[in-house]
Amino acid sequence: MGNFPETFASIIVCTYNPPKKRLENVLKSILKQEIFSCEIIVIDNNSTNTEPENVVKKLNAEYNDSIILIKEKKQGLAFARLCGVKSSKGDWIVFVDDDNLIDENYIKNLKEIQSKIADCDCWGPGTINVTLEGPVDSFIKKYCKSYFQQRQIKGSPHDKSKKWKEFYPTGSGMCVKRNSFLSYAKKFEDGKINLTGRKLTELSSGEDAQIIFSCIQDGKKVGASENLKLNHIINFERCNLTYLKKLNYSVSRDFYLSKFEIFNDTKIFEEQPGFKLKVKLFLKSILRSFPNILSAIKLFQIEKEWINGYNAAKKLH
Repeated sequence: MGNFPETFASIIVCTYNPPKKRLENVLKSILKQEIFSCEIIVIDNNSTNTEPENVVKKLNAEYNDSIILIKEKKQGLAFARLCGVKSSKGDWIVFVDDDNLIDENYIKNLKEIQSKIADCDCWGPGTINVTLEGPVDSFIKKYCKSYFQQRQIKGSPHDKSKKWKEFYPTGSGMCVKRNSFLSYAKKFEDGKINLTGRKLTELSSGEDAQIIFSCIQDGKKVGASENLKLNHIINFERCNLTYLKKLNYSVSRDFYLSKFEIFNDTKIFEEQPGFKLKVKLFLKSILRSFPNILSAIKLFQIEKEWINGYNAAKKLH
């Protein structure tokens, strides 16, 4: 691949105890990029296995030392991302999770999008396909891929509204302009925001929302594009009702905490989610799974965890 006079993007893969084959496939999807004016940095977030080192060593032998490996001992996705960015030099930071396979034109398309829409500092994939690996219940296959970020956004919508839009970026494949990420990082390091993201087996995604809300607070737009595509690989061990309830609870709790920390607005917690919202969520579950009532009940069990997450955030703030 050689050296490039300009590093357009730094692709940062944060990982913790990854399966060897999965991490190898993720990195190979990055190495296939059609336009490659970028660097690849793998952050090993204090894994207890040696797979990150083994995989990077193997691929560097095949691809002329194209991957940088760094170990971050402080546990938490936010710390791993900070470590990666501080070691990077790209104008854009692209976060690829260790279960994301990005399209071979991902960086090329990001270049084209940002050249046409210069006032958007944070992009996410508008096209996310979810692949469920292993023996997975038909209920999960049919109704639950959206909980794993499956989406199909048309065009390249973008905005800077404090009110969350359905096209705002996901953490998977998030692309952030360096200066905007550094603005978020300063708030984090100064203690103004505190969510650390995924840590060991904890389910947390608050740092994703805080990056987005930080951009909006700074007057920058965020969005998603149908031309940014990735495949999200989900192992069967995560494909069960218990996990999905825990996931939706954690996403809700951390979403509201992240918004409160960025905007310091107590109105966020003035809602009173009660019986009416539960009815609304149940009707939503019925519409998604009609005429299967049993599936509607299962979906409602997942959906109502959003209310529980909100209430937990309300107590914590």
